[in-house]
Amino acid sequence: MNINISGRLPAGITSQNVRASLHMAFRVARRKERGSISVRFVRESEISKLNRYATGKTKPTDVLSFSSQVSPPGEKEWGDIFIASSYAIRQADQRSISRKEEMIRLLIHGTLHLLGYDHRTRLEEKEMFGKQERGVHRVLES
Repeated sequence: MNINISGRLPAGITSQNVRASLHMAFRVARRKERGSISVRFVRESEISKLNRYATGKTKPTDVLSFSSQVSPPGEKEWGDIFIASSYAIRQADQRSISRKEEMIRLLIHGTLHLLGYDHRTRLEEKEMFGKQERGVHRVLES
């Protein structure tokens, strides 16, 4: 699988952490790891604009995923994951968890969205967050 990472990685997060998280999301979703995904670490101002475009909400958020509508023949282009690093770091500090754990959680969460999972209903939420947390724990244990 081709994983494109751009933007400034948060302190303590390596490209290997990013790759391991995305691979784990595919594993817990029982999907073949083919195609490409882009991960961009952005400022809150950028994710606020993206959030307004995607949801109409005029505030920052931690992670957004945008599925690719068109893929080249023979390859699945899953889409893009955007993470607001400073927002996620604050969130981790507020929850008293490591910043690495929070980044892994957001990477897996964003990837699961690209794989078709959502959390609009309680049933969807239970399934998606169950996979997400299994993936987080497996990455942290490895």
